[in-house]
Amino acid sequence: MPFKSYFPTVLLVDDDKPTSQFWRRKFQSQKSIGVVVANDMRHAKALIDDPTIEFDAVVADLYFDHDTDDPESKLFTGIDLLAYSQTKRPDALRYTLSFMVENPSYQHQAEERSLSIKQWFPKSIYAAETVDTPWKI
Repeated sequence: MPFKSYFPTVLLVDDDKPTSQFWRRKFQSQKSIGVVVANDMRHAKALIDDPTIEFDAVVADLYFDHDTDDPESKLFTGIDLLAYSQTKRPDALRYTLSFMVENPSYQHQAEERSLSIKQWFPKSIYAAETVDTPWKI
């Protein structure tokens, strides 16, 4: 039987552990959003594949170091992961949170894959402790 939380939950995927810890704290303190964290593609894929773990959204960085990707599953970028999540978890919302959001290459890849990304958030704007997180899940 799947675990069902009583509050919105996101899967946060970022290969930078301090960054993912920062955003986990912001989600929890500002929005009362539950957060499941993955710091590499293999772990993120395993969480997406696990039907006992429910989440309402996937928030992914766009760029991942080569030692955190999953070549066996062809998951190299946040776009790859969000496309995978769209196939496996079509009802989950998808967001990006990256310094690379303005790189047209990523947006072009998303368009080519008919990827539904609710919003593209630049880390640089929302990195300050005083700025409220923008998500409404």
